[in-house]
Amino acid sequence: MGVNQAAGIFLLAVLLGLAFIALTLMPGEVNYPGLMIGMSEKRVTLAWGPPDHVDSIETSAGVRERWVYLDPPRFAYFNNGLLYDWRE
Repeated sequence: MGVNQAAGIFLLAVLLGLAFIALTLMPGEVNYPGLMIGMSEKRVTLAWGPPDHVDSIETSAGVRERWVYLDPPRFAYFNNGLLYDWRE
């Protein structure tokens, strides 16, 4: 591997790291149009707004929540604060 190729790989790794930091540490700076598995409650709120109602249950594995949105009708499902499913 030449010096230029190694420098290019290093630069790519740095840019990917910065993108990851921007998405995880500064969620308030970005408006997320859609949902992805693993999103935090804060990021879902940025994408869909606050829920109209929250159903919560505590299990041996932690807290599970169903966020209910009335208009339009849709649901977001969380396990210990992380999104694991949704229905639109």
